[in-house]
Amino acid sequence: MRDETDDWHLAKQIAAGILIAAAVLGVVYYGIQVEKARRVNAAIAEITEKFQRMSAQHSAETAAANAARRAKTRTKAAEDQARQMESARLTQAAADRSRLQQAEAAAKEQAWQQFYKPPEKCANPAGWDTQVECGNMHIRAQREFEVRWQRAELSQVW
Repeated sequence: MRDETDDWHLAKQIAAGILIAAAVLGVVYYGIQVEKARRVNAAIAEITEKFQRMSAQHSAETAAANAARRAKTRTKAAEDQARQMESARLTQAAADRSRLQQAEAAAKEQAWQQFYKPPEKCANPAGWDTQVECGNMHIRAQREFEVRWQRAELSQVW
């Protein structure tokens, strides 16, 4: 028969085996958890690095886009200013041409008034023949005046 001490010894051995198995399982579980934590930390570090690269790239792209926008704004402002200056120049040139044309017209009218003095009889023509004759003299004088005006010979007239 077996002795109670043998049973007790067997129970102690079983308990020791269970404790050793539990300790081994605990160590293995701890090792697995440590490996998982290492992998999670590595993934976090990789994601953080990727995020930092993306953030730096985004910052660079934003800075480049802002610089391009500023350059485009400066270019547009310069183009607008150039257009305004050209418009002002054209307006001034048109005003100058208009004043010159008015001055030339006034000078031409004054030259005409000095060039052609209708005869006394044409002031109040009595008959049709006199009216026709006065009209023809006026037309001939205008033609002669235009020829001389174009040749700039009228300075001799007045």
